[in-house]
Amino acid sequence: MSKKIIFVLVSLIILAAAFFASYTLSLKYWDKLAPYLNGAAPETTSAQNTTEAATTPTTEAATSSAAAATATSALPGAVEVNVVEMPKDDSWSLVLLNRHNRLEKGYEPRLAAAVEGSTIQVDERVADAFQQMYDAARADGLELTPVSGYVSWDLQETLYNKKVEEFTSQGVTEAAAKQLAAEVILPAGCSEDNAGLSVSVGMQLDSFNQQPTYEWLRAHAAEYGFIERYTAEKKQVTEVAARPWYWRYVGVEAATQMKENGLCLEEYVR
Repeated sequence: MSKKIIFVLVSLIILAAAFFASYTLSLKYWDKLAPYLNGAAPETTSAQNTTEAATTPTTEAATSSAAAATATSALPGAVEVNVVEMPKDDSWSLVLLNRHNRLEKGYEPRLAAAVEGSTIQVDERVADAFQQMYDAARADGLELTPVSGYVSWDLQETLYNKKVEEFTSQGVTEAAAKQLAAEVILPAGCSEDNAGLSVSVGMQLDSFNQQPTYEWLRAHAAEYGFIERYTAEKKQVTEVAARPWYWRYVGVEAATQMKENGLCLEEYVR
């Protein structure tokens, strides 16, 4: 076989191999290369970038988003707050105080010991009812020891501002700090403690709802005109975290109706 024929055959084999390789490559990568060859970027690239950006936010961005979401909730100073005058008629026991309804500054209730011999004071109209409830629980072998009652406007303001500072020192924005603080300690004038209408009983711990004292209160407090003011179930309405130790006087009739219908004070007075 002449060298010329061999050269032609070898050339044909090389060309065939090159064609086969090119064809195989085009089948495998054409879908990915075609957009670029046509002068357009592949659509998946933009989608992937968007997904990655959405799923990998920075810690600062996530914190800011959470703070912004919190700040849209009701905040002291961020919403209109009604100034409430203490009713002079029998409706005094149903006065609604919360972050949207602030007691007129300067109001001071006539105080009396929550129970005989205690240094804890409440509105004198509440004291008699609490004493009766205290005596009834004691007859059943339980102590409803009052640990907190009336709180002055100035002290409330100090406690609230201290809680706000506590949150801001952790890097929370001032608006978010006010929101978080109000879930624990209401601003001055917005707390029922400033009117002497509530009593904190026993240890102020979340575990209080696991104690026999709490079970007794749940069963009998309405008979003496008291309600569990802040529960976990009603937090969206009251905007205050659960306080199983915190009991508010509203009167026997109202307390009974609220208990029977599962209402908090905000829902009842509406």
